[in-house]
Amino acid sequence: MTDELEQRLTTTLERAAEFAPVPAYDPVGAVQVRRRHHRRRRVATVAAAVLVLTGAAGVAVRHPSGPEPRPAPGLSFSPDRIPDFARLPDPGRVWPGAVHTLPATLPDGHRYGVAALLGDDRYLVARDGFVGVATPSIFDSRRGTLTEIGGPAVTDGLVRPSVLMARRVGGQVIWLLEGTRRDRWGRELWVAPLDGGAARLLTTVQAPRFTVAGDRVVWEYEVPGTAERPGGLLVDVRSVPLAGGRVTQIPDSDGFSLAFVGPWITDQRIGTGLTARDAGVLRNLATGERLDWRANPDLRYVQCNPAWCSGRGADGSLGLQELDGTGLVRLPYRGTLQATAGGRVVVGGLSLPAGVATVVWDRATGRAAATVNALPEGHDGEAGPQLQQLFDWEPEVLTLRTTEAELVVFDLRVIR
Repeated sequence: MTDELEQRLTTTLERAAEFAPVPAYDPVGAVQVRRRHHRRRRVATVAAAVLVLTGAAGVAVRHPSGPEPRPAPGLSFSPDRIPDFARLPDPGRVWPGAVHTLPATLPDGHRYGVAALLGDDRYLVARDGFVGVATPSIFDSRRGTLTEIGGPAVTDGLVRPSVLMARRVGGQVIWLLEGTRRDRWGRELWVAPLDGGAARLLTTVQAPRFTVAGDRVVWEYEVPGTAERPGGLLVDVRSVPLAGGRVTQIPDSDGFSLAFVGPWITDQRIGTGLTARDAGVLRNLATGERLDWRANPDLRYVQCNPAWCSGRGADGSLGLQELDGTGLVRLPYRGTLQATAGGRVVVGGLSLPAGVATVVWDRATGRAAATVNALPEGHDGEAGPQLQQLFDWEPEVLTLRTTEAELVVFDLRVIR
C-alpha cells in the first residue's frame, strides 16, 4: 500500500468513525461525510445541510410545564410563535427577492454549489466532487461564462483537488482545498482577491471547515494520535492571520471546537465514542464574551448557539430550549434546526408527513418558509433534502436542487 493511499484510507476511516450515525453524533458532519464519500456530492449544513429522519408524529406542539423562558423580546420559543412547519409557503412567496434560479450544471458540465451572490447575475461557486479544479470560480449566468479565482500556484503539483468550502470576506475569497500534492494528501487554506490576482497559501489544516473572527481565519485542530483515547480526540482551536503569518493556538481553547454560529466556540463535542455534555460554555473569539448553557433534563445531545439550543427527546424528536435549559418546546418531527445570523434565523430540515422539508425561519418576525421534497412511494428509510452546499455552517445562501435541470438559490442575507 502506498503512503498516499494509506494516509487517505486512515483519514477516511477516522472521519467515518467520528461521524458515524449513532445517537450521539453531529448530524451536519454525518450527512456531509457520507454523501461526499458515497456520492461525491457536496452537501451541507450549515449551517444548512442536515440529516433528516423519517417518521413524523402529529402537528400539535407540546409545551411542558416548568419555568417560563426569559429570552430577548420577540424571540420566544412559546408555542404561539412556533410556525406550523407542515404548512409553510414556498420561500419565493415569503421573500420573493431572495430566490434565484440557476441551471443545474455550469457551462463546463459540472455540478456545483453556490457560496455567495456577487450581483449582476454573478455567483461565487465551487464545483462538486473531485473534478480537477482547485479554486472557486465566478459564474456569470447572464453571459454563461466561468472565471477561475487564484492562479497556477494553487494547482502546482496537485492531483484530484476538491474545494470543500469557500467564503467571501470583504473583497477576498477564502477556501478550503483538499487534494494530493506531491504524493501527500492534505487540506489547505487559500485566499485570493475576488477581482483577480494571485492566490496565497495561508496554511495546511486537517479541519473540514473554518470560520472567520476579525482578521483571522479559525478552525478546530485535532491532536494527531489521540483518536483512540477513552475520552476521544484531543482538540483545540487555532488561527492564522488573513494577511498571512504564523499559526497560533487560541489561548485556553483545549477541548473547544467551532460552534454553528461564528465567531463562537463551544466545549460541546458530539461524536462517536464521546459522551455529550449536559452543561458547558460558549466563547466569543472576537469579544471574549462567555455564555453558560445547560441542557434541559428532557433533551439529549444538546447543541447551543448564543441565542438558543436544540436537542433530541427520548423518542428522537426535535426539541428547542433557552440557554439556561428553560422554555422547552418539543416538536413532533425528527430533523435538525440550526442557527445563523447570530441565532435569529433558523435553517434546517424536518421530516414531515408530506416529505422532507428544507426550512427557513426568521424568529424576529415569525415568518417562515419551506421547500418540500416528496419521498418516493413506500420509502421508509433515511432521507435528506437535496442541498448542494459547501461545508460552511454559516453560508450566505442555501442552494437547493429541486429538479435535475435547475438549482434554487436562497439568499439568506435578505432576512438578516
